[in-house]
Amino acid sequence: MSMLEQTTEDLQARKRVLDSSLMDFAVAGLPLPLEMEEEFVAVQNELARRGASAPPVESDRMWTFWLGKTLGSYTIDYLVEEGLYWYLFHASPGASSFDPGSGQAWIKIAKADDCYRIDSGQVKFATRLFAIDGDIVREVRPELNSFLHAETTRLKSLVTSLDAMADTDFAGEIAFSLPRLLEEDSFERLDYYRTACPSGDTLRELLVYGAGRDSAFAIVSMFSQIAAALDLLGRDPVFQYHGNLKPENIVFTASGVYFRELGDFGSMRCGGALEAEVRTTTPQYYPWLDVDDIGALGICLWDALTDYHPFDDTRAVDGDCILSAGLRALVDLELSLANMFVLPLLSIKRPHQFGVRTTEKLENVLFKSLKMSIGEDGLLYEDAGYESMSAFNDDLLELLNEPEMIF
Repeated sequence: MSMLEQTTEDLQARKRVLDSSLMDFAVAGLPLPLEMEEEFVAVQNELARRGASAPPVESDRMWTFWLGKTLGSYTIDYLVEEGLYWYLFHASPGASSFDPGSGQAWIKIAKADDCYRIDSGQVKFATRLFAIDGDIVREVRPELNSFLHAETTRLKSLVTSLDAMADTDFAGEIAFSLPRLLEEDSFERLDYYRTACPSGDTLRELLVYGAGRDSAFAIVSMFSQIAAALDLLGRDPVFQYHGNLKPENIVFTASGVYFRELGDFGSMRCGGALEAEVRTTTPQYYPWLDVDDIGALGICLWDALTDYHPFDDTRAVDGDCILSAGLRALVDLELSLANMFVLPLLSIKRPHQFGVRTTEKLENVLFKSLKMSIGEDGLLYEDAGYESMSAFNDDLLELLNEPEMIF
């Protein structure tokens, strides 16, 4: 489809994606791809010709519009989290609700496509969509409601599969570990769905309001619980991955660990076309844009124990590169394919280099979770990593036997 045939909304979305990609290259100090730069100029000129350089803002679709609204038998109380393409709200049942099992709920609402951005404030690591086209990474935006359609389709198949395993010994431990759809409907062309809201705290909340590195034992214990829960879920043949593990999406409840906001790796309609391979995930936790829940959980563990996120792309690139030649070549290959999210690896540090002293065992676990190992020369080498979530958890349990992990 030529540029003249595309809608103004699609061109505005393409401009935002190109602008973000070019900014990534500039921040990294890399030369701007000429083809991408020329496309950005062409899109910008076409929007200017149409008199539509800036996207329209519909204030009645800002997140505040939904506060106090009643959807089904539930009234929206407050915003829990905002994504680029959706809002997640907390809601309470109305006084007239006749559902005997009704309680507090989460309602996820698709944004109108002209509101695809962050309105309520800065979200540091947002869930994003990337199409893989001939190995080249392109950020894309979903068509109206297609994001929620993909998510609800996956949730339905997972819960159906879990229910079919009700007779297994561990069924009770995983019965409430994933969101169960309670209601689906639409509101003026925008889809939403409702799930039960279990009482508990997210991993992010526990880490922020906990004692930090002084509670290394408690932190590793929590991560062992998470790994064990994911290992049990993995016994379900339909549950192949979570795909979007990060501290905001892991909740500790009285019934066990609960996982929300799953990622997806499949086809999706984006920008007027069906993209065959779209990765819906948070790239700072899945920087290689592949299905690696162990790596994502390992990144969370790095951040929790050391206050250092190894793939924080907002961190300044400084210091010497400690990657071996082979690992550096892998990073360079990804950068050539426009995957900028592996760039922080070029400045990754060992914990003692930023003032955190750890035991050798813990440091090896941290790097192994990222499929790296420390060579005798002090450089980092590619490693096979953990073969399973269970194997990762075995090492976490061994860490709990150490009298001191961080000192």
